[in-house]
Amino acid sequence: MKKDSFSTFVIFWLSQSVSQLGSAMTAYALTIWAFKTTDSAMTVSLLTFCSTVPYILVSIFVGAYVDRHNKKRIMLLCDLAAVLCTFSVLFIYLSGGLKVYHIYIVNTVIGVMNAFQSPAQSVAVGIMVPKEKYTVASGMNSFSYSLVMILSPMIASFVSSLFGFTAVLAVDIISFFAAFLILLFFISFEDTPKNSEQKGGIFEGIKEGFDYLKSNKGLLYVIISMALINFFSRLTYENILTPMILKRSGGSELCYVIVNGVMGAAGVLGGLVILTG
Repeated sequence: MKKDSFSTFVIFWLSQSVSQLGSAMTAYALTIWAFKTTDSAMTVSLLTFCSTVPYILVSIFVGAYVDRHNKKRIMLLCDLAAVLCTFSVLFIYLSGGLKVYHIYIVNTVIGVMNAFQSPAQSVAVGIMVPKEKYTVASGMNSFSYSLVMILSPMIASFVSSLFGFTAVLAVDIISFFAAFLILLFFISFEDTPKNSEQKGGIFEGIKEGFDYLKSNKGLLYVIISMALINFFSRLTYENILTPMILKRSGGSELCYVIVNGVMGAAGVLGGLVILTG
């Protein structure tokens, strides 16, 4: 049972990694398009801001909701919302009316969807992976995340230079359907949501979470530390890194690819260390 469960995780991991690659390619292509259209570092910076802030705000309430609903269904619905956003961008672009504020709206929606999908996926992985293989699964996720960071700008630049901006969006859509169909028909795991009719609903769940953290000070301090690190990392360092690179390099895609490649390589190395350690 555990072996089959981990095999299911491997299939899930591969399909989601391909989908993440497609999404990252679209994010890269939209970033380059926005910068070339406006020549503004602030415009590019706001792209990250519009996806990060909704993610942070919604995440406060999401955990209790995810506990009470089917994790697979949440992931499927979030994937559908994300691909509808890509379809919208593609349609508006082909009609000649794409504006930067359209991308802001899309990034906001994707940020909200990611706030639901991330905890649902984490719980699903925890169910599929046997406890003795948690470290391996963590290394695999780190490896794929960093590999996507390396490959997405390179592949997106290659595809865009040969076939145009719309081809990048098409690759994203194709990768989505592959991952969506695999999740829908081939991925199954035991999922017993908490009673959605429980007194107090989601807000009661939030209160339970805070009460638990109050009684477990060590975990509370770890979460606060990680929250502060992620907050300042995403809204300062990560938010200004891309516009800074593009602005100082004169919009050079090669420079952007190299920086992302170096950052991703460190993550790939770390993932490999975990997998082989």
